[in-house]
Amino acid sequence: MQTHYIKNLVGAESDNIIVYLPRLWKSNGSRSAIILCGGTNDSWMLGFNENAVLPIARALTAAGYAVGWSDLGINQYANQNAMNRIDALRTYLQSPSIGARSDKIALAGFSLGGLNAFAYAGNNPTKTLCMTGWCPLVNMQLAVDSIDINPYVTASYGGAWTETQYGATSNPLTMAIAGKYTGIPTEIHYSSNDPVIPQSSITQFISAVNSSDTVSVNTGAYGHSWQAANNQQSIDALLNQLQQASS
Repeated sequence: MQTHYIKNLVGAESDNIIVYLPRLWKSNGSRSAIILCGGTNDSWMLGFNENAVLPIARALTAAGYAVGWSDLGINQYANQNAMNRIDALRTYLQSPSIGARSDKIALAGFSLGGLNAFAYAGNNPTKTLCMTGWCPLVNMQLAVDSIDINPYVTASYGGAWTETQYGATSNPLTMAIAGKYTGIPTEIHYSSNDPVIPQSSITQFISAVNSSDTVSVNTGAYGHSWQAANNQQSIDALLNQLQQASS
């Protein structure tokens, strides 16, 4: 696996970005790329962590995919800054510099990263190949109501987040009700003992999407941790989803 550190990317100048490529990668637009999005307080350094991002990136590149990882400015709750950063990384991965497939990109994220991935997909369905969330925040109201998380949400929007003002572009549940995810292959991997994201919120989101393209998977008792993503069942499911969506 090749590992490239990128800085001063246009549109995400302050971000630390890692791009992982297969050892024999060819920049000819024939293979898809995927962007991985991190959770609350997740630094770009998790890209080197054996208990978080690294095994996932290793499996994806071994299967022939390009992988982009960024902290997305850290703690940006589906605001325009987060959307711009994802789009900048998508543009870079699909540019001649990397040469990934240019029509659509895959997205995956843990917790807050799931929120950002799903919000981007809902705002850009024609650019989205497929998406996966690991213990994803799919209802922004949960973050707003959390004593611990609310300050990050408020900072992301320069004031209070409200459903009326921001829900249509930043709340996956609202987007699901509006039909924004129709036709996008989606998997949600949840933990049976997650103390942060209740299973009821996942069920509510799945029901709102109301499509056979969207499924949920109980990955086991991993709490609210990257282990819900970094386990063989979840990695195999991600690879299978990518293979089917890319064919």
